Amino acid sequence: VWLAKVSKSHRIPKPPLGYWAKVEHGHRAAKRRLPDPEWNPTIHIGTYAGLPSLTDQSVYEAVQVLIDRLSEPDLSIAAPNKTDGLHELFRDSQDSGQASEALLSDLLGRDFRANRPPWQLDKDTVLDLRERAFRVLNAFVYFAEPYGFLFGIETTQYGTKYMTASIFGESVSFHIEREGRKLRLRCFGLPFTSRSTWSDGKRHYVESYFADFACALAYSAAIQKCERASKGDR
Repeated sequence: VWLAKVSKSHRIPKPPLGYWAKVEHGHRAAKRRLPDPEWNPTIHIGTYAGLPSLTDQSVYEAVQVLIDRLSEPDLSIAAPNKTDGLHELFRDSQDSGQASEALLSDLLGRDFRANRPPWQLDKDTVLDLRERAFRVLNAFVYFAEPYGFLFGIETTQYGTKYMTASIFGESVSFHIEREGRKLRLRCFGLPFTSRSTWSDGKRHYVESYFADFACALAYSAAIQKCERASKGDR
């Protein structure tokens, strides 16, 4: 158990089922790749392009203040090469130092299971993407909390789990997805005319858009608040 925990903390993959039996009988057994120990980029955060109009002026001003804070120059975040500083939201109730595997499987969904579309990828690549997707969620929660966001996990009537971000008294759902070898953050509840997804690019990780994504969550919450206030006035 101890060796398994140490290996997991350093992102060292376990041999697949039947590996040692194949080795013992002289058969060829595929080895899983080791992670790059030097992978520790600094992510420079982009800024929000602009705030569409909102009907409630006080809500508009609150969102604008948040956007100004998230648009400070030289805003950056380190992408750790292992899961340090695990947020309590993801901790296993039986072992607070480890992530809950069952919860992560529900949150990340089918996109992060081996040999699932879009695009067929080998198991090692999918597992690496799954590990990174969790690090993105963990880092985003730590990034956004100082700006007034409260995070939780919501279960739909179909049993699907989504992350939720609460601000201005409203809750917004969001999700992380896999598109081939790229990760994509999706915000729900935005108008069709507004951007709702941010993905890895050729020159940028999805973490580069944390500020942009946080602003989109705030804007979605602001829309809900304005709609609720409008219904209350009728």
